[in-house]
Amino acid sequence: MATVEALCDRVRIRPIARGLAPARRVGNRVSPRPSSASPGAPTVEALFARFAQTGDEEIREQLIRAHTKLAEKVARNFRTSGEPYEDIAQEAQIGLVKAVDSFDPAVGVKFSTYATHKITGQIRHYLRDKSSVIRQPGWLHERSRKVARCAETLRQKLNREPTEAELAAESGITEVELREVHRTRGIFRVSSLDAPERSDDETGEVPLDRKRIQSLRTGAAPVPVEEKVVLRDALQRLKRLERTVVYALYYKGLSQTEVAEQLNISCNYVSHILRGALTRLRQILASEEVKETHLRAKTTGQAAVKPVAERVDPLTKLFTGRALRERLEEEILRASRNGYEIALIALDLDGLGRINDTHGFAQGDRLLAEVGALLHRTFRKVDLATRYGGGTFLVMLPHTGEKGKRGAAMRLLRDVSAVEVRTRAGKILPTASAGVAVYPLDGDSKDELIEAALAALVQAKGLGGNRICAAHEK
Repeated sequence: MATVEALCDRVRIRPIARGLAPARRVGNRVSPRPSSASPGAPTVEALFARFAQTGDEEIREQLIRAHTKLAEKVARNFRTSGEPYEDIAQEAQIGLVKAVDSFDPAVGVKFSTYATHKITGQIRHYLRDKSSVIRQPGWLHERSRKVARCAETLRQKLNREPTEAELAAESGITEVELREVHRTRGIFRVSSLDAPERSDDETGEVPLDRKRIQSLRTGAAPVPVEEKVVLRDALQRLKRLERTVVYALYYKGLSQTEVAEQLNISCNYVSHILRGALTRLRQILASEEVKETHLRAKTTGQAAVKPVAERVDPLTKLFTGRALRERLEEEILRASRNGYEIALIALDLDGLGRINDTHGFAQGDRLLAEVGALLHRTFRKVDLATRYGGGTFLVMLPHTGEKGKRGAAMRLLRDVSAVEVRTRAGKILPTASAGVAVYPLDGDSKDELIEAALAALVQAKGLGGNRICAAHEK
């Protein structure tokens, strides 16, 4: 159950996030409709001006929550990048936090414009770091992408490979710079020792090991009949165009350019279809492997093995401690690269055993479920709230450090104390204790950070509960 202050915060955020009210159409023109926000509600500009002066964490949280939809909108533009959308959405939230922290209202630029560029840059840096083992400078990466786009445009327009002079003119660079771009592509490319050899004049298409494909086609390499049947069934579950592209590339041995000419589509679209088809095939084959594992376990009388460990607590609907450890390790790697802090709050309900003895375990479970719903509502999407065990919860807050950790913990304890569970034996009015640790001040690894937060929690409980202790404070 949220507090009155929390509900008021949400009400104040709505006009900020939406700005003007929806426009109304007058004839063929669209005129803005006056905003229905209350006259006393602060504008985005006013909030940023106050935040620039005071650095208030409450205002910072309001601004971040108010522009979450903007981050999601920018993240959706990168859905076809090949990376999981959840990771891209998380990078977008990180970019939004950076935009709020670095925005200067005195410059005279709208925050939405500034934040869009900041979020886009954050996502592109993430994709660049994920795409290659050897990282190339940002300006060189962008120039290489521009040259590739111009080359594809000229191929479609001229129906042949463009010359250096044509490609340089289309890209807006000199021929010397163009040759430098082509030369650096080979420098930053990392080849596998098992990959087939390629000639210098071969294009940058997906390399196909034609000797290995030929050996599979002629039967030189023994492939079990069961695997052939599974692969054939998996191919049948693809879309018709996906099957056509896969068959042409891997069975006929055609290049992507030849497939594009046969289907009258672009090479980029062929690559897109191929990536989607291979991803779908991997998912299908993985599910078939899981089914086979369960069937083998059943026929041999063994207990079925769960393919993936349980990651969501069924009572609170929060992630489990195992999910937190995985996510915290990734976040620490990202924080070490980008230079930001991570706060970890360990929260424990005071006297949960006494509540179970007095009101029964069913009412104690109701209380835990209420706290889980509260954590779902309270934190940002970039944060992660988990049930660590019993009445203990761990909350990870990226981009929250020494200045904001105590305020976040105080708000959390205040919201927990506002929860009320009615039972036949009376009301349950819980309190909680919290321990807070910050990366990298209190730990450089996930284990050290969790241990520091739990140690601070034990200290808070030892002082009587209903209080907050920081890891490095005595």
